[in-house]
Amino acid sequence: MAGQGYKIFFEGHVVVSGQLDTQGRARHDDVPAQALHVDYEPRQPQPERPWPALREVVQAAQTQLGGQP
Repeated sequence: MAGQGYKIFFEGHVVVSGQLDTQGRARHDDVPAQALHVDYEPRQPQPERPWPALREVVQAAQTQLGGQP
């Protein structure tokens, strides 16, 4: 997830934070070899797309089943 914020926690109360790059990756030099855990910032949910009308769903199902729309 490009741009996702995060914090990496290491022993000794060392915390490194940043954002994932365009490929969803992060790289840090001169940090301990083993992370204790990583926390990601909450993402904003994408808006829901409207559902098709029930009539359209029924017609599509009937067409696929070989019935009359």
